[in-house]
Amino acid sequence: MSSGVLCWRRPMPSWQAPTRLWQGGQTGDALVDFTGGVNEAINIGEGGYENDEDKKTELFEKMVEAQKHKAMISCSIALSEGDAPEKQLDCGLIKGHAYAITDIRKMSLSSGLMSILGRRSGNLMMLKLRNPWGKKEWNGAWSDQSEEWKKVPAKEREKMNIKIDDDGDFWMELHDWVHWFTDVSLCRQVNTSLLSLQKNWHEGTFHGEWKGRSAGGSVNNRETFLHNPQYVFKVPHGEAEVMLSLMQEDPRSALSSVGGKNFAIGFYIMKVEENREYRLHVIQEKVGTVTFTNRRSVFGLFSLNHGTYVVVPSTFEPHQERSFLLRIFSERSHHAKELKLEAPERGVMGVLCCCLWRRPRALVTVHLENAHDLKKQDMTGAGADPYCIVKCGGQKAETPVI
Repeated sequence: MSSGVLCWRRPMPSWQAPTRLWQGGQTGDALVDFTGGVNEAINIGEGGYENDEDKKTELFEKMVEAQKHKAMISCSIALSEGDAPEKQLDCGLIKGHAYAITDIRKMSLSSGLMSILGRRSGNLMMLKLRNPWGKKEWNGAWSDQSEEWKKVPAKEREKMNIKIDDDGDFWMELHDWVHWFTDVSLCRQVNTSLLSLQKNWHEGTFHGEWKGRSAGGSVNNRETFLHNPQYVFKVPHGEAEVMLSLMQEDPRSALSSVGGKNFAIGFYIMKVEENREYRLHVIQEKVGTVTFTNRRSVFGLFSLNHGTYVVVPSTFEPHQERSFLLRIFSERSHHAKELKLEAPERGVMGVLCCCLWRRPRALVTVHLENAHDLKKQDMTGAGADPYCIVKCGGQKAETPVI
């Protein structure tokens, strides 16, 4: 009798880097390598979170929601030029070091505690962090030996399920956290199982490459931008959340032949005709994009209305060649596919009668602006279910119900 091993293959590119290459890399990249999730990297400093209360609260709520869905969250403080690796600051935190965020809570203080702590607000937005080393903790407000915790009676701490030990775990208030930390990564585990009771997503995965003519650069390079690979997807009805993750080949991987550093990458989403089947040759209305960054992956979450969309992944500069992985997730079936054909190809009759077949020379796009005086269709007085049929040259195109 022969025996075997059942292996589950994660939806990751075949050029994935071995574990030793994670050293010195982005923590979010390592989490993606381990889990097959999608990573959203947020630059706290450049995002202006420290001085904007609304943005600060929005980031906190985003992390709370991510935690509910079992996301793995980490944060770090970027090294400045000339800094020694793992430099410890006076506040106890270590630069260039990955901390795990293991708990996120909005705590409500009793009036008595508010008085003891001298606070006007009874709400605390708190984060629990872990130093993997198990030592060297934050020593500021709400640290293990801080005056804040000393003023909170043990029974109150027990009610709040708070344990204070010198074990690498410590608490920080949100405003201190955004002051010191520069980067946070949210690695989401996207549920694609139709049998799950949790919210599930429909996934489309595409392996592609920017090479030669298809390395067209960002939309700033208008002459070559649409030479990049193009992918079409749909929002069949109503409004839906759509997540996109773009990952470039790791140039440090032993399996990679490219070498060098990460390119600045991103993507650009355009709304197109309902029946779009061929590649775009004219840049259309933009509905979404991301900031180009030289991280290994970029992520975007968008709320899109009913319609058909084309996403164009690219490097920021043209002529930069590399393989990539594009993943599209939607709340509904999105029918995503790559657009490969430039125009309709010659059919069977065209081959037999090549002298009569002509390559299309123009494209007509019909925009439906409005309709009026539509006939009622039933006794209840409900409105019509309008759709449009466009006929041209013996062919016709039919829209879905509008």
